[in-house]
Amino acid sequence: MPELNHKTLWQIQKELKPKAEVIANEIKNRDDYNNFMKFFDFLKDNKLTPRWQSVNKWSVNYKSKLICHISINLLMGSGAHDDGWRVSNNGFIKGLLVNEYDKYIINDKLKEFIWDNIKFPPCSCKPDCKGMQDIAIMGRQFGNVCRCWPISFKNPSEDRLAYSKDWIIAVKNFITDFKH
Repeated sequence: MPELNHKTLWQIQKELKPKAEVIANEIKNRDDYNNFMKFFDFLKDNKLTPRWQSVNKWSVNYKSKLICHISINLLMGSGAHDDGWRVSNNGFIKGLLVNEYDKYIINDKLKEFIWDNIKFPPCSCKPDCKGMQDIAIMGRQFGNVCRCWPISFKNPSEDRLAYSKDWIIAVKNFITDFKH
């Protein structure tokens, strides 16, 4: 009897490297889907190309620095994630949150939007999450924040999508000026 080739979703996606916009078609809520596509178009307009990284997850880089991850969470029987999409920051961003980032934040409403999207427990970012930390983010101290993805925008509504875009531009501008 021939051996069946049972590939995991990760193995299949690693071979295919699917585009985010293709997987996004599976987002059930049409408003979330439409907002995802607007965000995706914004990235393309700003010459930021998401590249496949893992199952339903893409990284967005600028000048070899990771700006953010985009993940599309689909209900696949596990119950681990809810349906929709999310934009999360990365480790590089943590350093700039503490230092000179304030000059890149264009208004207090954006700062408040970022503060409102700080990720606290329960943290389900990944099985081997490094735990929680105390961190200052744009002059405000937060305790027990996710160490992996301290800022995470989940299914931004149309009016909050503008803040997500402003945040990406602020990070891009910081990277442009960043001296190592």
